[in-house]
Amino acid sequence: MTKNLTSFCQILASILLFSTLSLAQTPTPLAANGRLKIINRQLCNEVGSPIQLRGMSTHGLQWFGACHTASAAQTLATSWGSDVFRAAMYVDEGGYLSNPTGIKTQVDNITDWSAASGMYCIIDWHTLNPGDPNNHTAEAINFFRQEAQRNAGKKHVIYEICNEPNGVSWSSIKTYAEQVIPVIRQYDPEAIILVGTPNWSGTPADVVSNPLTGANAYNIMYTFHFYAGSHYTQSYIDGVLGSIPLFVSEWGTSNYSGNGGNDYTNAQNWMNLLAGANTSGIKVSWCNWSFCDKSESSAALNPGACGNAAWNNTSTSGTWVKNHLLSPADSWANGTVTNIPPAASIVSPTNNAVFNAPASITINANATDADGTINKVELFNGTTLLATLTSPPYTYTWTNVAAGTYAITAKATDNSAATTTSTAINITVNAVAANIPPSVSLTAPANNATFTAPANVNFTANATDADGTIASVKFYNGTTLLATKTAAPYTYSWTNVAVGTYTITAKATDNSAAVTTSTAVTIVVQAATGNQLPTVSITSPANNAAYNAPASITINANATDADGTISKVELYRGSILLATLTSAPYTYTWTNVAAGTYAITAKATDNQGGVRTSSAAQVVVNAVSTGANLVGVDCVNKNAVTVFELSAANRANATNYSWWCNGSTLSITPVPTQAWKATYSFGQWFTGGNVCVGVNYSQAPWYAQFCKNVTICSNAKLLPANNKLTRIISPNPSANNFNIVADKDIQSAQVFDQFGIEKLNLGAYKNGQSLDFGAILPAGVYFLRMSYADKTNHTVKLVKIN
Repeated sequence: MTKNLTSFCQILASILLFSTLSLAQTPTPLAANGRLKIINRQLCNEVGSPIQLRGMSTHGLQWFGACHTASAAQTLATSWGSDVFRAAMYVDEGGYLSNPTGIKTQVDNITDWSAASGMYCIIDWHTLNPGDPNNHTAEAINFFRQEAQRNAGKKHVIYEICNEPNGVSWSSIKTYAEQVIPVIRQYDPEAIILVGTPNWSGTPADVVSNPLTGANAYNIMYTFHFYAGSHYTQSYIDGVLGSIPLFVSEWGTSNYSGNGGNDYTNAQNWMNLLAGANTSGIKVSWCNWSFCDKSESSAALNPGACGNAAWNNTSTSGTWVKNHLLSPADSWANGTVTNIPPAASIVSPTNNAVFNAPASITINANATDADGTINKVELFNGTTLLATLTSPPYTYTWTNVAAGTYAITAKATDNSAATTTSTAINITVNAVAANIPPSVSLTAPANNATFTAPANVNFTANATDADGTIASVKFYNGTTLLATKTAAPYTYSWTNVAVGTYTITAKATDNSAAVTTSTAVTIVVQAATGNQLPTVSITSPANNAAYNAPASITINANATDADGTISKVELYRGSILLATLTSAPYTYTWTNVAAGTYAITAKATDNQGGVRTSSAAQVVVNAVSTGANLVGVDCVNKNAVTVFELSAANRANATNYSWWCNGSTLSITPVPTQAWKATYSFGQWFTGGNVCVGVNYSQAPWYAQFCKNVTICSNAKLLPANNKLTRIISPNPSANNFNIVADKDIQSAQVFDQFGIEKLNLGAYKNGQSLDFGAILPAGVYFLRMSYADKTNHTVKLVKIN
């Protein structure tokens, strides 16, 4: 809908103090209900009782700041009986994007004032013009990340991530929601989240066939907005309530423009439906538009009321809505909530299970109570009490059961004496003759079969039961259980078997617990006669380790040979040999390393010429500037991990170091035994800031702090890929290495990902020189940028596949 401003209200600078009024709700909505949750499409309180929140929404914060104060919030909670206050934060139209700091401060104030008044608060990302929430996804993610961090654990905060989407389909809104919701869940995992629906939140049925799913799709409600002078669709909403949870985060007594005659008859029809007069019997929470003194039909206050803090100077619409907030009063106003009966079910045996007489039947029941505790669980055979259990697990073994048919139920009683009886489970006990044991044989491996270590031995057994079924087949090495199989085919693969002689058997158990053991099979695992390749790994540096240029990097490798000795270990940077080591320890210090990203590997050769290359360890060497106080990089890429250190001149007499950053970081970790250094993990949200350390000294100056400004690096923009140059790259796409043959002298070559972040520095190459690279790159799209000696530059698109 369109809410065009026709006038602006004067914004007051003073903040009014709270005053306790005699009409205060006791207990407050927040105290009575605590953390909210969704149960079977119904908004419920912390103990699972269905509730309906009723309250008011602000108008645009950028226009009516004088209407949204501490005293206004207190009056809404006390004199109006409001349960919830919605902060409608316009994104465009002079709102958050024009003044993010000021508007966010207003939202945070309303959030805090609501909590102090005992009300719930909706933080509303009020997208209206333009109507596609995807236009500002990045800004929404950043805003809700900050709000979820600030309000994590606060029980009164509800997040509305997109008000009134319009001009877009539900699938497009869903794409936006699937990006924003995980950000909130990361910091505030139990919060209620409201998601707008198409056509100004007017068609929530669009969601029914394709709702949000996945790990984060809980405590989610979908919004519906109506205006009594324009919308008469109660039967439509009655149908939607049978499928998805709804929250009416905005409605008015006027028509959809905010003006026109107020239709109180239709408004009352809506109030009745939302109060539970619907087919599903669900209570739907609501916020009325709007708590401001704008000169329009839907405004709750008369013009000029906000400037005088006259919060009870209500318009015709405001008077009607206020009366509906106060009467009927909330169900928790007298401090009590309706008891929810317990739930009970028989877990085992399963329905229609069959046993043989005389049977021993273990009955397991489950009983829970959403708003209290279970006093007892009674187990019945028909009307005959079998057992009374007063604490979990609710388990009873019914023994010596004769042949017959039985109906078993569990009756749970909660701490308020409410009872629930489970669905009956029918079982049959048959009269049977003596059980015939099963038969079992090993069909593989063959007796006296031989294998070469380390061996993989595949077992196959055949098991049958003449008068029943096979419950399990177990494979043994001597008396050691190797595997249990409960369904055919009865197979098992025994892997990495060492040299030795083994005795293998299979034991079959039938449905009457009779056991038969197969004839034993002997197998022999012999030592291998061919050469085994050596094993080799880089033990340091760690993968993705970071250094500051000019770096000194100590490389340690480990190499062993199971059937011989190691002749040599070669250490490489990409395809460039750094060192050849002929005896342990295989250690080399690579000095004066320039800034860049490098892939380090070790290649081991054994005494029979067998060769194996280790997995690559990638290291990043950062360019740094040396300041008078802090030493470290001037700029970082997002998700960078790097080390900063206090200059030596400032360490004398230091007793303690405290590191911090005034920008967003994932972690800050002092270097063990070198507290004057710290490792910063900046993460994806870092946008720049000061890296700082506070230092305590054992003598004057006693304390000082030093800071260094760090920005986001401005990576060189990648040139468009030149497809004509792909002839010098092969294969492309590649599942392993790419190969480049320099078509002229290359001064430098780097590989970047799609975000412009350097992944490999390949160095310089002469015309005609060949280089293999890229084995360590994961699947994806990359760009090879080459700077030639003739001052030209070219970029080639690379595709790495699995």
